[in-house]
Amino acid sequence: MEGLPFSDLERRMMYFTEIEEMSEDPIKLNEEIEAEYDSDEYEAKISKLLHHAYARIKRENLEAARQWSEAMLELGKGDDYILVL
Repeated sequence: MEGLPFSDLERRMMYFTEIEEMSEDPIKLNEEIEAEYDSDEYEAKISKLLHHAYARIKRENLEAARQWSEAMLELGKGDDYILVL
C-alpha cells in the first residue's frame, strides 16, 4: 500500500521468535537478515509500516483495531521479534 519493497526475508523475520515452535532455524534466519540488511534500517522500516497500518485500521474499522490491540497483548506473553518493531 505504501509502495515500499518488502522481501520474503523481511517478512520471514517478522515471525522470528525464540520459542520452540519457530518454523525455521532462528540462528540461520538471523544470520541471513544481518548479512543483507542494516538492523536499524530494517527495524525502522517495519516499525513505520506497522504504525501506518494500525493508524489506517483504527480510522477505518474500530473492531479490527480492537482485535489488533488484543493480538498485541497476546503476543506480549511471548518473545516475538515483532514486538520490538
